[in-house]
Amino acid sequence: MAPSVSSTSIKQEADDHLHQIRKRKGIDCSDGEHDDNVRDLNRALDILSDQLYEKPTHFLLELIQNADDNTFENDVIPTLSFHLVGLENAWQMRIDCNEIGFKKENIEALCRIGDSTKKVKDRTKGYIGEKGIGFKSVFKVANVVHISSKGYSFRFDRRGMLGMITPIIETFPPANLIGAPEGRTQGNQTQLLLELLGESEFKSIIKELHMLKPQMLIFLRKIRKLTVHTPERDVQFEIQTVAEDQDLDRKETATLTSTSLRDGKTTKDKYLIVRRLVHSLAQDDRRENVEKTEVVLAFPLKQGRPRVRAQDTYAYLPINDYGFNYLIQADFLLLANRESVDLTTKWNDKVLQGVYRAFVRNAVPRFNQVRDCALEGKSLRYTWPLFLKDRGGTIEFWSRLKGWIFDRLGTEDVLESRQNGKLVNPKSLFYISEEFRLKNEPLVEDVSSELHHLSFLYDSDIMDTLPILKKMGVTEMQFPRFYQELRDVTKKLGDSFLKSQSKEWHSKVAHLFFRNRNKLRLRNIDVPLVPLRDGRWVKPSQSHLFFEGETTDAVVPEGLDICLVDHEASQDGNQMAFFQWVGVRKCDQAEVCRMIMELYNHFEERSLTNSVQDLIYLFQTPRTVYTESIERFKLFGAGKFDDHFMYAKRLYIEHPDKKSIISKYAKDPTSPMPILNSIYVEAVQKLGKETEFFHWACSQLKMCYLPRLLNEQRLPSPEFDFLKAHAVEDLLLLLRDNWDYYSNDIKSQSRNASKLKQAISEMRVKCIDGVLRPLRQTVLPLEALKLAGRHLVFIDLPQPNNIRWLKLSTFGVLTNLSTEFYLGELKALAAQRVTESTSKLAVEAIYAELGSCKLASPVREAFADYRLVYLQKLKRWVYLSECVWNAPQQLNSVHRLSSEYPLCSSLFRTCLLLGNATLDHVIKELQSVTTSTSFHALQELLLLLNKYLKPDGPPGCLSKLEGKKIIPVTKPGGEDRMDYDTQVFYLADRQSLWDRFNGKISLIAFDVNTVRKLTPLINAMKLSEWLLSAAVEQNLEMVGPKIEDKERTDDLRERARYFVRLVTKETAETKSRLLNNLANLNVWGVQTISLTQDVDSVTVTEDTGHIIFDDADVSKLEIYLSIKDSRQAMVDFELSKEFIRYCGITDPSFQNLVLPILQYPHEGIEKLLEEYELDGLGDHDEQSTERAESVSEESNDRSSPIPRVDTSTIPLPRTPSSGINILAQESSSQVSKPSSILRDRIPALDQSIASIRAAAALPSTTPTLIITPSRIRISSRPSFDNTYSGTNVAQHSRAENESLSSRNVMGEAKESESSTTDPGAETPHDAFEFRNFHSEFAEVFGLDTPSREPRTPSTQHRSVPRYSRSPRSARVEPDQESTMQGLQMQKIGLLGETFVNEWLSRHLKRDWDPTRHWTSRNRNYLYPQSRFTDSEKKYADFTYLDTNEDLTKLLVKFGFLRNVQGWSSSPPTYHLEVKSTSESYNEPFYMSNNQVDKARDWTISWDSNLVPKDVYVVIRVFNLDRETNPGFTAYVDPWAMYLARELDFLAQDIYSVTPHPGNTAIIVEED
Repeated sequence: MAPSVSSTSIKQEADDHLHQIRKRKGIDCSDGEHDDNVRDLNRALDILSDQLYEKPTHFLLELIQNADDNTFENDVIPTLSFHLVGLENAWQMRIDCNEIGFKKENIEALCRIGDSTKKVKDRTKGYIGEKGIGFKSVFKVANVVHISSKGYSFRFDRRGMLGMITPIIETFPPANLIGAPEGRTQGNQTQLLLELLGESEFKSIIKELHMLKPQMLIFLRKIRKLTVHTPERDVQFEIQTVAEDQDLDRKETATLTSTSLRDGKTTKDKYLIVRRLVHSLAQDDRRENVEKTEVVLAFPLKQGRPRVRAQDTYAYLPINDYGFNYLIQADFLLLANRESVDLTTKWNDKVLQGVYRAFVRNAVPRFNQVRDCALEGKSLRYTWPLFLKDRGGTIEFWSRLKGWIFDRLGTEDVLESRQNGKLVNPKSLFYISEEFRLKNEPLVEDVSSELHHLSFLYDSDIMDTLPILKKMGVTEMQFPRFYQELRDVTKKLGDSFLKSQSKEWHSKVAHLFFRNRNKLRLRNIDVPLVPLRDGRWVKPSQSHLFFEGETTDAVVPEGLDICLVDHEASQDGNQMAFFQWVGVRKCDQAEVCRMIMELYNHFEERSLTNSVQDLIYLFQTPRTVYTESIERFKLFGAGKFDDHFMYAKRLYIEHPDKKSIISKYAKDPTSPMPILNSIYVEAVQKLGKETEFFHWACSQLKMCYLPRLLNEQRLPSPEFDFLKAHAVEDLLLLLRDNWDYYSNDIKSQSRNASKLKQAISEMRVKCIDGVLRPLRQTVLPLEALKLAGRHLVFIDLPQPNNIRWLKLSTFGVLTNLSTEFYLGELKALAAQRVTESTSKLAVEAIYAELGSCKLASPVREAFADYRLVYLQKLKRWVYLSECVWNAPQQLNSVHRLSSEYPLCSSLFRTCLLLGNATLDHVIKELQSVTTSTSFHALQELLLLLNKYLKPDGPPGCLSKLEGKKIIPVTKPGGEDRMDYDTQVFYLADRQSLWDRFNGKISLIAFDVNTVRKLTPLINAMKLSEWLLSAAVEQNLEMVGPKIEDKERTDDLRERARYFVRLVTKETAETKSRLLNNLANLNVWGVQTISLTQDVDSVTVTEDTGHIIFDDADVSKLEIYLSIKDSRQAMVDFELSKEFIRYCGITDPSFQNLVLPILQYPHEGIEKLLEEYELDGLGDHDEQSTERAESVSEESNDRSSPIPRVDTSTIPLPRTPSSGINILAQESSSQVSKPSSILRDRIPALDQSIASIRAAAALPSTTPTLIITPSRIRISSRPSFDNTYSGTNVAQHSRAENESLSSRNVMGEAKESESSTTDPGAETPHDAFEFRNFHSEFAEVFGLDTPSREPRTPSTQHRSVPRYSRSPRSARVEPDQESTMQGLQMQKIGLLGETFVNEWLSRHLKRDWDPTRHWTSRNRNYLYPQSRFTDSEKKYADFTYLDTNEDLTKLLVKFGFLRNVQGWSSSPPTYHLEVKSTSESYNEPFYMSNNQVDKARDWTISWDSNLVPKDVYVVIRVFNLDRETNPGFTAYVDPWAMYLARELDFLAQDIYSVTPHPGNTAIIVEED
C-alpha cells in the first residue's frame, strides 16, 4: 500500500499547488468580479497567442523544443509522439513524451508569461528557451489543452478568464477523449491532449506533420525518436550518431532511419557531421554571458558521394530553406515568431562566420581525405563541390555566407591537379576538356604544366561540378591557353617534340588551329607546324610554301625561293585544310609569276639580266594562266634613267613602225619622258614579237607611247610642264591630232582633271597682234568671227581653217557666233572707258542676240560676275544685282530696267530672270533711312514692307533692320522714331482702344484699319504682344450677376448681316470673320458696369453706366447693358455708336444707317438699304451669312425660337418699349415652371440663394423700423404688457445700389383678375386721391423704378421706355424664360422670399415650418419635393396661424406692433406679403388689385377692442443682390397706414406704394 499512499500524496500535493496558482491569479474570487488588471492581462494573452506566430502549426516545433529540454531516465530512448484523431465534429491531438514528469517550476512556467525554466548547463550547446511563451502557441489551434504529468492532472481553457495561464484541476484522460487516443494513454509519461478548434486546424496539423523534417533529430540534444500517427500514415524516425565511422573516414556521422509502422518499410539516410566551436561572440541580451557556441554542419551522403537536394537551416529546430545542399545548425537568434533569423544582430553575424569557417577549415579538408579508390573518381574527394551547387535565394545574409565560402576556397589548396594528386589553388588550375585531349590525355603537357591541369578524376560529375569549380577560380582551357602551352613546349623541346607525335595528334592539332583561325593572325603563329619535303619544320608564315605541282618548259628566272610541303602530311584532310588556310598553294606557272611580282612588290634588288628574264617570263605567260595585275613591275629606262629601276608604267615605248614627239625630245637632258632601255627591246626582237610586245606592254604594264599630261594624282604632269614651257605649238598640234586620246583626261568631271583643262586654258599663246595671251581669252581667226567681234583678240595658228581646231573651244577659245562670243564682245565693250561715243545701240544689239540664246546659265554667270548693264543716263556700267525690272517709286536704291530697256525683256526677264522689287529691296531701302527721312516716307516704306512680307516667310528675315529707328510713333509729347526690337510702343488694333489710349501712350502712327492690315509685319517683327488688344489688362466690373438677354441677343444676331453690308474697306475674309462674331454675340444685363483698362501703367476707366462691348476675345463679342437707367433711345443710340466702332464702318452716310437698322422692323430694313443701293448680298455675304446662321443655330439649339412682335400698326422707325405687362393674367397651370430654366439663365443663382440664407441667419440681421408720425405720437405711451414691449432702435444709414425690384413686378403676375377694383366705391374721395393715379404707369414701369428723384407732377407723368421692343399699346406678359426682365423679377422675388423664410425660421423655431407656411410658388425652387400647387391668388406669400403668439411677440419686440396685449386670447392668422427690391427701402413697390383688396379686407380696427382674426403685413426686403447685406422692414396693416398718410398709394393698372417722405428709418437692435 506504500506506493499507493505515495501516489496519493503526490497527487494531493500537485492539486494543492494548482489551487495556490489559481488563488494568486484571483480567479476564484467570491464575488465573481475581476479587476482591470486581470481583464487587461486576459486580453493581452489573447493578442499574444493570436499574433505571435504567422503559422498556426508553429506550436509543433515549440512542443518538440520543449520536449528536448525535458529530463529523461538513463535507460530510456527519449521519445516524442504525436497522435491525431477525428470523429464527427470532434478533432483531438495527443502528445506523449517519456520524460520523468513535470516539477513545480515547470508548472509555474506554464502558468506564466516569459518565465521560462529552461536552464542551459553547457552554454556551448546553445540556448533554446528565450521568452517562456512558446507553449502558448498551442492556443492558435485549440481552446482547451489537457495536461497529465507526474501527479498533475489539469487543463487550460482559453475561453475562461486568464484561461491560457490558469489551471483547472481535472482527471486525465477527460471524459470526451476519442477512442483512438484513449488506447494509447500511459500514466508514466507526460501527456497533452488538445481539443482542436475545427477541421481546418486538424487538416493543417496533418499537413504540417507530413512535412515535418526528421533531420531535426540530428541537432536535438536529447530526443532520439519521433513518432507521428495520423489517419493517413504512421511513421517513426530515429537518429543514430556514430563518433568514429569505420565505413567512411573514422569520424562522426549520423544515420536517420525512417520506418513506416503500417508496412514496416525502412529507409536510411547518412550524414557526415562537422562541428566547430565559435569564440569571440558579439554581446546580446538574449545570450547573456555566452562566450562560445557550437555550429554543426550535416552533409547528406549517398553511396559515399553528395546527395544533392534542398536542406533546411536550423536553430535546433528548422527555420527555413535558404538554398543550401547541406544542413546548417547554429545558435541563431530568431525573431519573435521564431520563423526567421534576426538579420539585424551582430551575434548572428559572428555565428555566420563560424559556419563559414566550419565549411572551409573543417569540412573541405575532411572531404579531401575521403579517397576511395574503388569509386574511381566518384569518392567525396572529387564530388564534394556538389554541396556548393547554387539553389538560389536572395536574402543578403545567406548570400554573404556563399560568397565567403567561394572567395576563401579560391585562395586555398583544395583541388587536385594532375601532378601526382597534389592539391593546389583553384585559381591556378585549368580544366582540359575533350577538345584538347587525345585518348584521355592532354594534347600538350609537360612537368611544369601538369601542376596547372585539373585532375581528370573530377570528370565523373564534371557537367555539374564545372560551374562550381569555375566559381572557385578554375578556368576552362580555351584555344589561346592551348596555343601558349604548345608554343612553350616546342620552344623548349624543338622539332623533336613534333616529330615524336602521332599522325592523329598532328591531325587534331591542325584541326584546332583551323577551327580557331578567326582568333589568330597568320603572321603571329610562332609554332613550326608545317613539315617540308626536305625534313624541315617551318612556321606557317614562311614564304613561298607550295604543294608539289606541274611546271612548264619556260625558263624560270634565277633567284626564286620555293618551299614544298611534305606529301604525306598534305594527304590528311585536317592538315590540308590548315595548310590551305595559311596560304600553301600548288606550284605552277602562275605561282612563278606571282613570286616574280612579289620580288618587285617588296622590292629586292635584281640585276639587269634577271630583270630581262623576269620580263620575258611574264610576257610569255598567257593571261589566262596568271590573271593578276603586273602594273607594279619595274624596269630600267634609257639615257639618264638607266641607273635605277622604275615602274614600267612610268616608261615610254616607241611603236616599232612609227616615230613620235617622244623620240624628238628623248635626248633633251631636261626632258622628263624616260624611254624603255634598249636591252629589253633587243631581247624581244630575238623573239620576233616586237608588235605583240608593244601592245602587251601598253595594255599590261601601262606603258605609254604619247606624253602623259596628267600624273598619278591626276594633276598636270612634268611632261605637260615641259611642253608648255618649250613647245607650245607642238603641244597644241599634239592635242589637235590626238584629241580622242587626251579627251578623257580633259573632259573628266574630277576636280584634278579640271586643273589640266584650266592649265591649258591659262597657257599663254601667241596672238595675231604678236602679244602673248592666255588661250581662253582668244578667238579662232575665222573671217566671220573677225567681222562680228571687233573688240576681241585672235590666236595665231597654222592652218586656221582646219576643222579639228574647233576642239579648242574646250579651253575657252571662241570658235563660232555663240552666246560666249557675244558675252566676250560685251565684256570687251564694258571694259573700255565710257565716253560720249559709247553706243547704247551697240549694247542693245548685243542684248538682243543674248536674249535669243538657248543656254541661259553662261549669260547669268557673266551678268552676275561683271558689270554688264549699261545705264545711259548715268553713263556707267552696273551689276545686274543692282537692278530690278520694275519697282515702286518709293524704292530709290535699285535701277528699273523696264524703262531703260523696254524692248529687252527677253534677255532680262526670260533669260536673266530679273524680277521686280522684292522684300530684300524694301529691307535695303529701310536700312538706308536717316533722321531726315520724313514721317510719311517711313509710313509708306512700312506699308510696302508689310505688302512684301509673306505669312510663311523665313524666320529672322528682318534681322537686318534690328536697331534701326524705322517705326513712326506718336507719343504723348509728339512724334518720334523707334526701333522695333528694343523700344516699346503699341499698335492700336481696335478703335475703342485707340480712342481710349491715343495721346496717353506711344502708338504706331497708323490708324486702326491700317494696323489690322499689318499682320505680316507684326508677325515678322514679333510685335503681337504689343497689340493693344493683347497688351491691355482689362477689368470688367459688374454689380450683381449677369443675366442673359435672350430676346435682344437673338434680335441683334439677326440684324448682324445688315451691319456687315455697311463695311466697305475690308476684305472678304475680314467681313466673314466679322459676320461670324456678330452672329454669335451675346447680350447680358447687369446692374451697373464699369470697364477699366490698363496699358503700361496707364489706366483708363470707362463708367458709361449703359453699354460696354467686351471684345477682348477676338473670336466673340459680349455686350453688357446696364439694367439701370437704360432708356431705350439712349440704349439704341449707344449701341449704334459701338457697332460703328466695332464693325469699322467709315462711310459717314452708312454710319447714319446703323441706328435705323437697330430700330426698324426687319422688313423695313431691306427697303431702307435699297435706297442706298445696298439691297443685295454678294456671294461672300451669302456664304458668310449662311455659315454664321449655322453657327448661331448650333450655339442656340437649346433656346426657344426668336420671338416675333407684330409691328404692322407701328410707324417706322420702331421704338422699343419694355415688353412688360403687369396685368398679365395668371397661367392656367397651378404648378410653377421648372427651376432649371432660371438656374440655366442665371448661373450664379444658387450662390445668391446661399448668400441670402447665410445673411438671414446672421445674429446681426435685424429689421429696419420706419418711424412714422403716428408711431412718434404713440411712442411715449406705456406698453400694457411687458411681454410685448418694444426694443431699442438705432439710427442706421444704408448705401444705395442699383438693381430692380422683385416681387413688386413678379409677384403681380400671380393675379388672375383682369379688371381693377374701383377704390372710390369703398373709400371717400378725400381719403383716397384718384387724381394721383397715372394711366401710363405700365409704360413708365421697367426694370427699375421710374425715377430716383422725388416725385413731382412732372416726374410722375414722365414716360421712360424700358429695354424691350413691345409697342406701347401692347399688353403681353413678359416671357420669363427668354426676357431679361422676367428673369430678374423671378430672381429678386425668389431671393426676398427666401430671406424672409430663413429669418422667420431662425426666430420662430418652435412653430415655423419653412414649407407649410410658405404659400407661394417660389417655394418650388427650394423645395421641389414639397411643391405649392394651390392657386396663389388665395394666399399671401406666407400664411401663419400664430397659435403660440410667437410672431406677435416678435413684431412687438421690434416695434411694429403696440398695445396688442388683448390678442393673446385669440391669436390671429398673419398674411405676409413680401415686396423685394435691389434698391433702398424707400423705393416704390407695387400691389395688385387682389393684394389691395386683401389689405383693405383685413385692416384692423385699432380704436376698438376687437381682436382681429387676420392681419395683413407687407414685408419690404431691400438692398438685395448687392455687396452689402440685405435689410427689411414691415408694414403691418398697410391699408391703415395709407389712411394715416404714412404710405402713398398711386393707382394705374396696379398700385404703386411709396413710404411717406416724412418717415424715418432706424435699425432695431436685438436684445
